[in-house]
Amino acid sequence: MKDLLIILGKSVSGVSLGDSEQQVLAKLGEPKARTKTEVGWYILDYGILKVWIDPDKVEQIGSYKGYVGKTEDGIGIGTTRDELKRKSGLDIAYHKDDDYWEFISKPGTLFEFGKDEKGGEIINTIYIAT
Repeated sequence: MKDLLIILGKSVSGVSLGDSEQQVLAKLGEPKARTKTEVGWYILDYGILKVWIDPDKVEQIGSYKGYVGKTEDGIGIGTTRDELKRKSGLDIAYHKDDDYWEFISKPGTLFEFGKDEKGGEIINTIYIAT
């Protein structure tokens, strides 16, 4: 994974929403695993990065603990909730039913938080989705 940049609402590691599976494979190579979901989507699992394809195009990209890429503003795995608000300039809202956070005014980027060693909340997963 050469291009580690995260573009919120658009792309991760050079893979963009709407890319074909062939484009993903050309950019990232063969995944560690390829799983078909109950609804017919495929998940290409690269470990710290997963790509959901519905069967013709990328619908979601997830980056997980260990992914070192960040946005141009420095938002990435390990960013605190306060840093996220400060760096993005956007408010976030919690979706209790699905247990994630999302920008209020910019849908398509979802965050899951975990605890750091001091008990502070940090991003442990970033999803970019249609």
